[in-house]
Amino acid sequence: MELINQDLISIIRYTSGIKMTENQCESLKPFIEHKLKFYGFTLEEYCEYIKIQESELELLINECTVSQTYFFREESQFTWLYTSYFPKHLNDKINIWSMSCSTGEEAVSLYALTRHIAINANIIASDINTESIEKFRTGIFPLSSFKSDGNLYHNLIYENGERTKDSFILRKDVLDNINITCYNVKKAAVSPVVNESIDIIFFRNTMIYFDEKIRPDIFTKLWTMLKPDGLLFLSITEIGCIDIPENLFTREGSDGIYYLRKRNYLKEATGQQQIQNNFDETSSKQESESSQRESISRKIREKQETAKKRQQEQLKQLVVSVKELLSSRDTASAQRLVEKFQFRAENLEYKHYLLGIICDKNQASSAARQYFDNALIINSKFWPALLQLGFIQKRENNYTEYKQTFSRCLSLLKECDENENICYNFIIEDFDTAYLIEMCTNFIKETEQGF
Repeated sequence: MELINQDLISIIRYTSGIKMTENQCESLKPFIEHKLKFYGFTLEEYCEYIKIQESELELLINECTVSQTYFFREESQFTWLYTSYFPKHLNDKINIWSMSCSTGEEAVSLYALTRHIAINANIIASDINTESIEKFRTGIFPLSSFKSDGNLYHNLIYENGERTKDSFILRKDVLDNINITCYNVKKAAVSPVVNESIDIIFFRNTMIYFDEKIRPDIFTKLWTMLKPDGLLFLSITEIGCIDIPENLFTREGSDGIYYLRKRNYLKEATGQQQIQNNFDETSSKQESESSQRESISRKIREKQETAKKRQQEQLKQLVVSVKELLSSRDTASAQRLVEKFQFRAENLEYKHYLLGIICDKNQASSAARQYFDNALIINSKFWPALLQLGFIQKRENNYTEYKQTFSRCLSLLKECDENENICYNFIIEDFDTAYLIEMCTNFIKETEQGF
């Protein structure tokens, strides 16, 4: 049975710009074989299906993209920024885009470095792989994200989160300060930035996967996004083997540190009219497509809102099912149900919360506390996790901790009450806000009265 044909390769290339090598095609075969069996399709039928089913095409592209990264990868480029570039821009607002950021280690590295030297930087992070973006949004990184390359700056990463036995958990406020988005540079009609707004673009270990015929268009898009004299970083291996369009960029650097600089034709006498004509042509085309882009943006927002509502309904049903199973003491089935549920990235705190409830039911208090802590790392305002933590601490007679926990919970509940918005109320649907506020208040008074 044929598993990869030219039609499939063309769909991948048209959608993402990826030039499928022989090794990539071999790696993709198990995925395609599984899909054909699952749907009962021939390869031709599957190709027609992904042309009309956007979600299935998204899964295919995710499978094709390589998601390998780590903190401060190619350390020498960060050192050059630290010692040579940033000191000249201490008083400037700098926009940095980590394009093809994978699971986010590169973007976090840029954030940590700029904050360390008090650079006013806006960090944007994007990738075509939706699964990688969802992993990034959890803020939880495997310890394999720390390599010997980059070791010089690992302390800057540790300052922005907590290292556990098997992972590194980024602080929620750090994650909130990075603009994370899915973006397909080859095909996207809507860009998360305006033209000539970016000072630095990291587009490393990506250009090499694009077809040679597509690369000039990608370079042109990147050129359009960069400010005059803006910098484009490719990987060290790419910059030596890829044709750089000299009408758009100059190749600069030394001592093994190389980067591309956007040509500033306002400062150059030769070629100014040609590049201006190109820019005018691009601007005219963008203006004619503005209404189409607005329509696409509206449809994207509508889809996101619909998906959000659907997830809320599914979450409510999941909570009900878990409670029913726990009432019958079937904790194993409850755990399988939670682990099987497809949580969206913005709702991962519910997964940790429910697993914590299950562990607590099994009298595994230590594991339960860890899950509730994880839920709060993901969402610091998730008061149900605080409530459950407080109950555990109260059972353990840990008076100091549980007073602090219930005080935090009380503050969040009052905030919800003032805004007439009892968030997460379907988790503890038997009690209203006033009851929960009174309960937390009484627990706090107990500690003040010395029991």
